[in-house]
Amino acid sequence: ELLIAPKLHNQIRHILEPRHFSLIQRLLQYGNGLITISGHLGNWELQGAAAATAMSEPFTVAAVQQSNPYIDRFITRRRNDMGMQVAGTKAAMKLLLRALKNRQAIGLVADQNAGRDAIFVDFFGKTAATQPGPAQLALKFKAPLLVGAAIRTGPGQFKVLAQQVEVKEDDTVETLTQRHVKVLEDFIRQYPEQYFWLHRRWKTRPPGELKI
Repeated sequence: ELLIAPKLHNQIRHILEPRHFSLIQRLLQYGNGLITISGHLGNWELQGAAAATAMSEPFTVAAVQQSNPYIDRFITRRRNDMGMQVAGTKAAMKLLLRALKNRQAIGLVADQNAGRDAIFVDFFGKTAATQPGPAQLALKFKAPLLVGAAIRTGPGQFKVLAQQVEVKEDDTVETLTQRHVKVLEDFIRQYPEQYFWLHRRWKTRPPGELKI
């Protein structure tokens, strides 16, 4: 699907509903930027493109650089063609912080094992090492959180799921992380066949627990 991404990109306005545009515009109007979160569910590249399409301003996405420079450049070009400004591994945090300071939106894929830098929250009934970054940024900048996914409904056909995550005044990084992880889990429960289960999501265990 990444190979035909430009063709799929032409369909985005057909899969985005008016409520998606109004939701994103409403969240941006708070004036604190916007943090969108996705996971490896459905077509996450198209989800990023859908978010970019629904915005009237720059959309910066964090991306892991590929070890093969040719593949990395190809993927980056595809993402740029779909309206995303890519923050590669080395410069990611600097570019993400700059975007939020400028009250713009950023995109994060935050559902994989986070290793030693993790906090532990419940994911499908078992503690999972999870990236604290989305919650940390939301609390620091008072930015709203939005979880999204582009779900396959047929060959070359998709629909968008989007849900705002409430950010409370008394939230901690742990409570807010648990809340946005639960939203993604609910999406996955609806479409379990479209999730990337091969990743060892529960590999890192809390201190005192054996590795899985």
